[in-house]
Amino acid sequence: VNVTEESEIHEEVMDYLSKFGEWEDYQHKVLGHISGKLVPIPFNFKSIEECLPEKAEKLIELLKKDYGEGKKVPIDTIRQMHLKKTSALIKCACMMGAVVGSNNEEYIKIAETYGENLGLAFQIMDDILDVVSDEKSLCKPIGSDAENEKSTFVTLLGLDKCYELVNEYTEKAIKSLEGINGDTTQLKAIAVKMSERKN
Repeated sequence: VNVTEESEIHEEVMDYLSKFGEWEDYQHKVLGHISGKLVPIPFNFKSIEECLPEKAEKLIELLKKDYGEGKKVPIDTIRQMHLKKTSALIKCACMMGAVVGSNNEEYIKIAETYGENLGLAFQIMDDILDVVSDEKSLCKPIGSDAENEKSTFVTLLGLDKCYELVNEYTEKAIKSLEGINGDTTQLKAIAVKMSERKN
């Protein structure tokens, strides 16, 4: 499991367990005693404790600080982080589809632009939904970003600006498809649907 996948897994586990008030118990049992005192991040704390027990607490504190929980992180840092995480996953899927479908270098580049913008729009909408949605619609606890003092697009820019950015990145994704000589109706529909999603 790579860091991106592990990050997504930890996020889902945190959301699930927080619903039942069991996160603290999970931290101590699965991540270890020291990590149980800290805000969880997508690294294996227990391995650090086992390999370097005398330095584990300091190392984990450094990881926590670098991850950005409980502090304000610049918006450019948040954007770069998601360009290498959510956006990168969606971009890669789009580029792989272009390789399989045509193996045309121009189309692969278009898929890269499309996927990158689609990914940023998706992530910003995800941050928005954590604020405006409800648990039933989202199928997971909401408000965790604010509760954990997590820097997100919404906490740094506000809802109005975030809605603007979702539209901006969605439009960029759709515009990038103009270079494709073929039917891009479904790709455009996917971009719009993702920008309007409720969960």
